[in-house]
Amino acid sequence: ANTGPLGAAFAELVPTRERATVIGIGYATSAAIFGGTAPYLNTWLESIGMHWLYTAYLVVLCVISAIVIHFMPETSRDPLR
Repeated sequence: ANTGPLGAAFAELVPTRERATVIGIGYATSAAIFGGTAPYLNTWLESIGMHWLYTAYLVVLCVISAIVIHFMPETSRDPLR
């Protein structure tokens, strides 16, 4: 669900001249922060008996993602920059 439209969304949102830098920094930073810490956070919360909090964390991130996607501009009819 993520990988298919991701490239097209990036291409539509970022001008060509800045595309590699903006996408590279943004994607790598978010992957490091959220993807890199997720296993540690899950293991730690499980060890202290609060495994439900990890599920809540994932739900909150999904809601934030849905809000961002909802407000993304529709650029299908605009020429690529």
